Amino acid sequence: MIDCKDLILDVEQAFESKRSHKEYLYSVKKDQLLTNADYKKVCEDLSQTIFDWNKAEFLEDTELANRLSLQVENLKQKKAQLEIKYGLKEFEPDCPICKDFGVTDNGRCQCFYTHLNNLCYEELGLKTPLLNDFSDDTLSNVNHTEKYFEKLQLYAKSFKNTSKNLIFTGKTGTGKTFLSKCVANEIAKNKNIVLFLSSRSLNNIAIENFKNPPAVQKNINSIIQTCDFLVIDDLGAEIILNKITVENLLNIISARLEYSKPFLITTNLSMNEISLKYGERLFSRLTGKQTVTLNFDGADLRKVK
Repeated sequence: MIDCKDLILDVEQAFESKRSHKEYLYSVKKDQLLTNADYKKVCEDLSQTIFDWNKAEFLEDTELANRLSLQVENLKQKKAQLEIKYGLKEFEPDCPICKDFGVTDNGRCQCFYTHLNNLCYEELGLKTPLLNDFSDDTLSNVNHTEKYFEKLQLYAKSFKNTSKNLIFTGKTGTGKTFLSKCVANEIAKNKNIVLFLSSRSLNNIAIENFKNPPAVQKNINSIIQTCDFLVIDDLGAEIILNKITVENLLNIISARLEYSKPFLITTNLSMNEISLKYGERLFSRLTGKQTVTLNFDGADLRKVK
């Protein structure tokens, strides 16, 4: 979970507001329908019959209770038919698991995390990206990434804050971005806040954030530094801006190492090129003992027909 109480509160309020609004609309429509004489009579008959049924069961009058039970079912059917006829629908939550409360007996629902994840992208001024699923893979045998495929699936499914950081290196078109999206997608399915950002977007966010008020700057930094899993795609493709690009990356990576928040970086650069381009301080943090580097040295998938 991100360390950003304002956003979490916003999501909690959004769930409360959404459910309250749906319940209000339902109650208004039901009140309107109760002005219909046929519907009103069925509701009154149903209420009275249920009362009589419960009374018969209490008095252990089995024959009467059974007869009234059938009447209750018939009246419920008539009521439902009238509701369909006049367009009254029962409250229909978007999430069948939590019924739009955002929480279940086991804590916050997955839909809560999805909503929060989308809000994080919104705060960063970005659209929520489309991610891939491991089941979408058809070319791992072409670029020889099948050696990583099962390990990355296991990594994503067993993800926790002590999981290793990952760096995918290799030339263009070898499947680095595809598999990083698969990893991000799988981790996000298990109640984690996951951000997938291109290096260019990350650079632009840092530039724009300098213009923001301190409170907004703090929120932006918190989202990127404390989300459960961060993917920086295509490191090296961004323009290096003096005293912004490298310093921003250094702050992000240092914070994530401190908070035990894993990251994944894809790059066309070699490890030596990363060191030369970003400096020894950032390189040492990227490639510490908590980081595993995978080299994608297969065929360019974009040239495969």
